[in-house]
Amino acid sequence: MPIFYGIITYMRKITYLFFAVVLFSGCTGTIKKESKEDKIHKIETYYENGKYQKVLDALKDQISYYIYTKYGDDAEYYLAMSYFHLKDYDDAIPEFEFLINTYPNSPYREKSYYFLALSHYKNSPRIERDQDELKKALQVIRDFETEYPSSPLKKDFEKLKKDIINKLSLKMIDIIKTYYNLEKYTSSLLYINLLRKEYPNTEGENLSYLFEGLIRKEEGMDYTDILSKLNTKAIPKRYKKYYKKLLREK
Repeated sequence: MPIFYGIITYMRKITYLFFAVVLFSGCTGTIKKESKEDKIHKIETYYENGKYQKVLDALKDQISYYIYTKYGDDAEYYLAMSYFHLKDYDDAIPEFEFLINTYPNSPYREKSYYFLALSHYKNSPRIERDQDELKKALQVIRDFETEYPSSPLKKDFEKLKKDIINKLSLKMIDIIKTYYNLEKYTSSLLYINLLRKEYPNTEGENLSYLFEGLIRKEEGMDYTDILSKLNTKAIPKRYKKYYKKLLREK
C-alpha cells in the first residue's frame, strides 16, 4: 500500500508540473509586443485629451521608429502640434517643416503649413527687435498659396497674413519714431513713404500720418490736412504723447 500511494503521489506531482508548464506557456504566449498601430493610437488619445507632454515623452526620442512607416505623418503631426500647444515654437518649427517636406501626400500637410507660419509669427520678438521670424512666416504663406490656391484654409491664412503685415508695419513705425526722435526727418520721411507703399491699410499707415504731421510741424509747414487723415481712436497708448505733442501749440 505505501508503494502504491507513493506512485500515486509521484504521478500527481508530475501532473501538476505538466499543467503548470502548460499554463505558464499559455500565459507567455498571450504577451505580445505593442505594435506601432497600438502605440500611435495611444499617442493619438494622449493628444486628443490635451496631454501634450505625454505625447512628447512617447515620441521625441523615438520619432525615427515611425518615419518610414504608414504612421510616420501621424507621429510627426502629433509631435509638432504638441510642441506648438506647449508654446515651444523653436522645436515645433523644424517638425512642421519635416512633415511638409517628407510627406507630400499627407492629409496633415495643409494644416502643417498654417501652423508653421503661425509658429514663426508667435515666435517673433517685440517690435523693437529684428522681425526675421515674420518674414519667414510670410514666405511660408506664399509657398502655401502657390501649392494650395483653393484650400479651405485660405481665410485662415489671409487673416494670419494680415496680422503679420500689420506687425511689420508697426516695426517700420518704430524705425520712423527713432529717426524722428533723432531729428533725422529726411530718413523718417523715406520710411513713411516706404511704409505706405508696402503696408497700406495697417495700424502703421495710420501712425505714419502722426509722424508726418510732427515733422511738418517741426519744419514750420502746414499739417492741418494730416489731422483729417489720422484715425485718432486707433492710436495705441504708447503713441498718445506724440499725438498730444502734435496738438500742442508751439
